[in-house]
Amino acid sequence: MVLDTPFLRLLEPDTYSALAPWAERDAAVAPDTSPQAPIGQLLYAANINPRGLSAAPTAAELQGIELLLVSEMLLGDKNLAHHPDLEAFASGMSIVLAPGTTLRMIFDMEGTTRDHLTFLYDRQLKDVADLIAHLEFKTAAKSGHAAWLSDGDSDASIDDADWDVINEDLFAMRLFEYLRGIGHPNHPYIQELVAPEAIAAAADDTLLRARAFLQMMSGSDLLPANPDWKLKFYFHHTGNRTAVHTGEPPIPAPLGVHACFYEATVTIDEGLRNLLRQEREPNTDVALTFDAWLHGAVLGPDDFSMV
Repeated sequence: MVLDTPFLRLLEPDTYSALAPWAERDAAVAPDTSPQAPIGQLLYAANINPRGLSAAPTAAELQGIELLLVSEMLLGDKNLAHHPDLEAFASGMSIVLAPGTTLRMIFDMEGTTRDHLTFLYDRQLKDVADLIAHLEFKTAAKSGHAAWLSDGDSDASIDDADWDVINEDLFAMRLFEYLRGIGHPNHPYIQELVAPEAIAAAADDTLLRARAFLQMMSGSDLLPANPDWKLKFYFHHTGNRTAVHTGEPPIPAPLGVHACFYEATVTIDEGLRNLLRQEREPNTDVALTFDAWLHGAVLGPDDFSMV
Protein backbone atom coordinates (compact mmCIF):
# COMPACT_ATOMS: atom_id res chain seq x y z
CA MET A 1 0.00 0.00 0.00
CA VAL A 2 1.34 3.41 -1.01
CA LEU A 3 -1.49 5.22 0.73
CA ASP A 4 -0.73 5.67 4.44
CA THR A 5 -4.29 6.53 5.42
CA PRO A 6 -3.89 7.55 9.11
CA PHE A 7 -0.90 9.75 8.30
CA LEU A 8 -2.54 11.32 5.24
CA ARG A 9 -5.80 11.95 7.11
CA LEU A 10 -3.87 14.01 9.65
CA LEU A 11 -1.57 15.89 7.30
CA GLU A 12 -3.96 16.44 4.40
CA PRO A 13 -7.58 15.86 5.50
CA ASP A 14 -8.99 17.35 2.29
CA THR A 15 -6.78 15.13 0.16
CA TYR A 16 -7.80 12.11 2.20
CA SER A 17 -11.47 12.95 1.65
CA ALA A 18 -10.86 13.15 -2.09
CA LEU A 19 -9.07 9.79 -2.05
CA ALA A 20 -11.65 8.14 0.23
CA PRO A 21 -13.43 6.19 -2.58
CA TRP A 22 -10.14 4.44 -3.30
CA ALA A 23 -8.80 4.23 0.26
CA GLU A 24 -12.03 2.78 1.70
CA ARG A 25 -12.87 0.40 -1.12
CA ASP A 26 -13.24 -3.34 -0.58
CA ALA A 27 -9.79 -4.64 -1.51
CA ALA A 28 -11.23 -8.10 -2.18
CA VAL A 29 -13.40 -6.78 -5.04
CA ALA A 30 -12.20 -5.38 -8.35
CA PRO A 31 -12.75 -1.59 -8.31
CA ASP A 32 -15.67 -0.22 -10.29
CA THR A 33 -13.99 2.19 -12.69
CA SER A 34 -17.05 3.11 -14.72
CA PRO A 35 -17.52 6.87 -15.28
CA GLN A 36 -20.53 6.91 -12.92
CA ALA A 37 -18.73 5.16 -10.05
CA PRO A 38 -16.89 7.22 -7.38
CA ILE A 39 -13.59 5.45 -8.10
CA GLY A 40 -13.98 5.97 -11.82
CA GLN A 41 -14.68 9.67 -11.30
CA LEU A 42 -11.64 9.93 -9.02
CA LEU A 43 -9.38 8.34 -11.63
CA TYR A 44 -10.67 10.59 -14.39
CA ALA A 45 -10.21 13.65 -12.15
CA ALA A 46 -6.59 12.61 -11.62
CA ASN A 47 -6.11 12.22 -15.39
CA ILE A 48 -5.73 8.46 -15.08
CA ASN A 49 -7.39 6.39 -17.78
CA PRO A 50 -9.01 3.42 -16.01
CA ARG A 51 -9.45 1.55 -19.29
CA GLY A 52 -5.90 0.33 -18.93
CA LEU A 53 -6.89 -1.80 -15.94
CA SER A 54 -7.67 -5.44 -16.55
CA ALA A 55 -11.03 -6.89 -15.49
CA ALA A 56 -9.32 -8.59 -12.55
CA PRO A 57 -6.38 -6.29 -11.78
CA THR A 58 -3.33 -7.76 -10.10
CA ALA A 59 -1.86 -6.41 -6.87
CA ALA A 60 0.92 -4.79 -8.92
CA GLU A 61 -1.64 -3.01 -11.13
CA LEU A 62 -3.57 -1.72 -8.13
CA GLN A 63 -0.40 -0.52 -6.44
CA GLY A 64 0.61 1.26 -9.62
CA ILE A 65 -2.75 3.03 -9.82
CA GLU A 66 -2.51 3.96 -6.15
CA LEU A 67 0.97 5.40 -6.65
CA LEU A 68 -0.27 7.51 -9.56
CA LEU A 69 -3.26 8.71 -7.52
CA VAL A 70 -1.20 9.71 -4.49
CA SER A 71 1.43 11.39 -6.66
CA GLU A 72 -1.15 13.36 -8.61
CA MET A 73 -3.14 14.41 -5.54
CA LEU A 74 -0.16 15.40 -3.39
CA LEU A 75 2.31 16.73 -5.96
CA GLY A 76 0.16 17.39 -9.01
CA ASP A 77 2.44 15.17 -11.08
CA LYS A 78 2.55 11.45 -11.80
CA ASN A 79 6.30 11.45 -12.42
CA LEU A 80 7.63 11.10 -8.90
CA ALA A 81 11.16 10.13 -9.87
CA HIS A 82 12.08 13.58 -11.12
CA HIS A 83 9.69 15.83 -9.21
CA PRO A 84 11.72 18.79 -7.83
CA ASP A 85 10.05 18.71 -4.39
CA LEU A 86 10.74 15.02 -3.95
CA GLU A 87 14.28 15.39 -5.23
CA ALA A 88 14.87 18.18 -2.69
CA PHE A 89 13.45 16.02 0.09
CA ALA A 90 15.60 13.04 -0.94
CA SER A 91 18.64 15.29 -1.03
CA GLY A 92 17.89 16.58 2.47
CA MET A 93 17.44 13.07 3.82
CA SER A 94 20.76 12.06 2.24
CA ILE A 95 22.75 14.90 3.78
CA VAL A 96 26.06 13.65 5.18
CA LEU A 97 26.29 14.22 8.93
CA ALA A 98 29.60 12.44 9.33
CA PRO A 99 31.78 10.30 7.09
CA GLY A 100 29.65 7.33 6.07
CA THR A 101 26.54 8.56 7.93
CA THR A 102 23.45 10.26 6.50
CA LEU A 103 20.26 11.56 8.06
CA ARG A 104 18.33 8.74 6.41
CA MET A 105 20.67 6.14 7.92
CA ILE A 106 20.17 7.53 11.42
CA PHE A 107 16.40 7.26 11.22
CA ASP A 108 16.52 3.86 9.55
CA MET A 109 18.53 2.56 12.49
CA GLU A 110 15.93 3.70 15.03
CA GLY A 111 12.76 3.52 12.98
CA THR A 112 11.81 4.78 9.54
CA THR A 113 11.80 7.94 7.49
CA ARG A 114 8.18 8.21 8.58
CA ASP A 115 9.37 8.72 12.16
CA HIS A 116 11.41 11.67 10.95
CA LEU A 117 8.37 13.19 9.27
CA THR A 118 6.35 12.71 12.43
CA PHE A 119 9.03 14.46 14.46
CA LEU A 120 9.01 17.40 12.05
CA TYR A 121 5.21 17.52 12.09
CA ASP A 122 4.61 19.68 15.15
CA ARG A 123 1.16 18.44 16.10
CA GLN A 124 2.04 16.15 18.96
CA LEU A 125 -0.22 16.44 21.99
CA LYS A 126 1.71 18.40 24.61
CA ASP A 127 -1.03 19.24 27.13
CA VAL A 128 -3.96 17.15 28.36
CA ALA A 129 -6.06 20.33 28.45
CA ASP A 130 -5.79 20.58 24.66
CA LEU A 131 -7.43 17.16 24.37
CA ILE A 132 -10.12 17.80 26.97
CA ALA A 133 -11.06 21.07 25.24
CA HIS A 134 -11.95 19.08 22.11
CA LEU A 135 -14.20 16.49 23.77
CA GLU A 136 -17.90 16.84 23.00
CA PHE A 137 -20.67 14.91 24.74
CA LYS A 138 -23.90 14.42 22.80
CA THR A 139 -26.82 13.65 25.09
CA ALA A 140 -30.18 12.23 24.14
CA ALA A 141 -31.55 12.53 27.68
CA LYS A 142 -34.43 14.94 28.24
CA SER A 143 -34.18 15.80 31.90
CA GLY A 144 -36.47 18.32 33.53
CA HIS A 145 -33.69 19.30 35.93
CA ALA A 146 -31.06 21.82 34.92
CA ALA A 147 -28.21 20.32 36.91
CA TRP A 148 -27.37 17.84 39.65
CA LEU A 149 -30.21 17.08 42.01
CA SER A 150 -30.04 18.02 45.67
CA ASP A 151 -29.12 15.58 48.42
CA GLY A 152 -32.70 15.72 49.64
CA ASP A 153 -34.08 14.10 46.51
CA SER A 154 -34.90 10.42 46.93
CA ASP A 155 -34.28 7.83 44.24
CA ALA A 156 -38.03 7.46 43.85
CA SER A 157 -38.40 11.13 42.88
CA ILE A 158 -35.77 10.90 40.13
CA ASP A 159 -36.94 9.61 36.78
CA ASP A 160 -34.85 7.79 34.19
CA ALA A 161 -34.09 10.95 32.20
CA ASP A 162 -32.66 12.61 35.31
CA TRP A 163 -30.54 9.55 36.08
CA ASP A 164 -29.30 9.54 32.50
CA VAL A 165 -28.09 13.14 32.79
CA ILE A 166 -26.44 12.40 36.13
CA ASN A 167 -24.63 9.37 34.73
CA GLU A 168 -23.52 11.25 31.61
CA ASP A 169 -22.04 13.96 33.83
CA LEU A 170 -20.37 11.28 35.93
CA PHE A 171 -18.88 9.68 32.83
CA ALA A 172 -17.43 13.00 31.66
CA MET A 173 -15.99 13.69 35.12
CA ARG A 174 -14.43 10.22 35.38
CA LEU A 175 -13.03 10.54 31.86
CA PHE A 176 -11.39 13.88 32.69
CA GLU A 177 -9.90 12.39 35.86
CA TYR A 178 -8.55 9.44 33.90
CA LEU A 179 -6.95 11.61 31.21
CA ARG A 180 -5.27 13.83 33.81
CA GLY A 181 -3.77 10.80 35.54
CA ILE A 182 -0.06 10.00 35.34
CA GLY A 183 1.30 6.78 33.88
CA HIS A 184 -0.63 3.53 33.91
CA PRO A 185 -3.46 3.37 36.48
CA ASN A 186 -2.42 1.66 39.70
CA HIS A 187 -4.95 -1.16 39.61
CA PRO A 188 -4.66 -4.97 39.82
CA TYR A 189 -6.31 -5.38 36.40
CA ILE A 190 -3.67 -3.18 34.76
CA GLN A 191 -0.86 -4.92 36.63
CA GLU A 192 -1.99 -8.15 35.00
CA LEU A 193 -2.19 -6.50 31.58
CA VAL A 194 1.02 -4.42 31.49
CA ALA A 195 4.55 -5.65 32.21
CA PRO A 196 6.11 -4.26 35.43
CA GLU A 197 8.99 -2.67 33.51
CA ALA A 198 6.53 -0.85 31.23
CA ILE A 199 4.60 0.43 34.25
CA ALA A 200 7.82 1.66 35.85
CA ALA A 201 9.02 3.32 32.64
CA ALA A 202 5.77 5.30 32.31
CA ALA A 203 5.43 6.19 36.00
CA ASP A 204 6.05 9.90 35.39
CA ASP A 205 4.47 10.18 31.94
CA THR A 206 1.77 12.84 32.18
CA LEU A 207 0.68 12.34 28.55
CA LEU A 208 0.62 8.55 28.31
CA ARG A 209 -3.13 8.23 28.80
CA ALA A 210 -4.13 11.27 26.75
CA ARG A 211 -2.02 10.28 23.74
CA ALA A 212 -3.17 6.67 23.88
CA PHE A 213 -6.79 7.82 24.17
CA LEU A 214 -6.38 10.15 21.19
CA GLN A 215 -4.85 7.24 19.29
CA MET A 216 -7.85 5.04 20.04
CA MET A 217 -10.39 7.72 19.15
CA SER A 218 -8.81 9.07 15.96
CA GLY A 219 -6.40 6.42 14.71
CA SER A 220 -3.34 8.54 15.55
CA ASP A 221 -1.72 10.11 18.59
CA LEU A 222 -1.11 13.34 16.64
CA LEU A 223 -3.56 16.23 16.81
CA PRO A 224 -5.76 16.53 13.70
CA ALA A 225 -4.87 19.32 11.29
CA ASN A 226 -8.38 20.80 11.27
CA PRO A 227 -8.52 23.30 14.18
CA ASP A 228 -12.23 22.57 14.69
CA TRP A 229 -11.78 18.85 15.35
CA LYS A 230 -13.87 17.20 18.05
CA LEU A 231 -13.95 13.78 19.68
CA LYS A 232 -17.65 13.11 20.09
CA PHE A 233 -19.37 10.77 22.53
CA TYR A 234 -22.93 9.59 21.96
CA PHE A 235 -24.72 8.09 24.95
CA HIS A 236 -27.04 5.10 24.96
CA HIS A 237 -28.78 4.16 28.22
CA THR A 238 -30.13 0.71 29.06
CA GLY A 239 -31.38 -1.25 32.05
CA ASN A 240 -32.61 -0.37 35.51
CA ARG A 241 -31.15 3.01 36.48
CA THR A 242 -31.19 2.33 40.24
CA ALA A 243 -30.31 -1.37 40.36
CA VAL A 244 -27.94 -2.34 43.18
CA HIS A 245 -25.82 -5.48 42.78
CA THR A 246 -24.66 -7.39 45.83
CA GLY A 247 -22.95 -10.22 43.96
CA GLU A 248 -20.53 -10.18 41.05
CA PRO A 249 -20.94 -6.81 39.30
CA PRO A 250 -22.01 -6.96 35.65
CA ILE A 251 -19.41 -6.30 32.96
CA PRO A 252 -19.92 -2.97 31.15
CA ALA A 253 -20.52 -2.96 27.42
CA PRO A 254 -17.37 -2.00 25.50
CA LEU A 255 -16.95 1.45 24.01
CA GLY A 256 -18.12 1.56 20.41
CA VAL A 257 -15.27 3.53 18.83
CA HIS A 258 -15.57 4.82 15.26
CA ALA A 259 -12.06 6.23 14.77
CA CYS A 260 -12.69 7.24 11.15
CA PHE A 261 -15.30 9.71 12.39
CA TYR A 262 -13.66 10.65 15.74
CA GLU A 263 -16.70 9.27 17.55
CA ALA A 264 -17.59 6.72 20.20
CA THR A 265 -20.86 5.29 21.47
CA VAL A 266 -20.98 5.01 25.25
CA THR A 267 -23.50 2.44 26.46
CA ILE A 268 -24.36 3.34 30.03
CA ASP A 269 -25.70 0.03 31.26
CA GLU A 270 -25.82 -1.47 34.74
CA GLY A 271 -22.17 -2.47 34.50
CA LEU A 272 -20.91 1.02 33.64
CA ARG A 273 -23.22 2.69 36.16
CA ASN A 274 -21.70 0.44 38.79
CA LEU A 275 -18.21 1.72 37.86
CA LEU A 276 -19.30 5.35 37.77
CA ARG A 277 -20.66 5.17 41.32
CA GLN A 278 -17.45 3.78 42.79
CA GLU A 279 -15.67 6.17 45.15
CA ARG A 280 -11.90 6.46 45.42
CA GLU A 281 -10.27 4.78 48.40
CA PRO A 282 -9.07 7.44 50.87
CA ASN A 283 -5.34 7.89 51.47
CA THR A 284 -4.31 5.54 48.66
CA ASP A 285 -3.28 5.90 45.03
CA VAL A 286 -5.30 2.88 43.94
CA ALA A 287 -7.13 3.71 40.72
CA LEU A 288 -10.84 3.34 40.19
CA THR A 289 -12.07 0.28 38.36
CA PHE A 290 -13.42 2.75 35.78
CA ASP A 291 -9.82 3.84 35.09
CA ALA A 292 -8.76 0.23 34.63
CA TRP A 293 -11.75 -0.51 32.37
CA LEU A 294 -11.07 2.49 30.15
CA HIS A 295 -7.30 1.96 30.14
CA GLY A 296 -7.82 -1.63 29.05
CA ALA A 297 -9.87 -0.38 26.10
CA VAL A 298 -7.24 2.23 25.26
CA LEU A 299 -4.41 -0.31 25.31
CA GLY A 300 -6.42 -3.08 23.68
CA PRO A 301 -6.88 -1.97 20.05
CA ASP A 302 -3.89 -2.86 17.87
CA ASP A 303 -5.48 -2.08 14.51
CA PHE A 304 -4.70 1.65 14.55
CA SER A 305 -1.29 2.68 13.26
CA MET A 306 0.70 4.86 15.61
CA VAL A 307 2.00 7.87 13.71
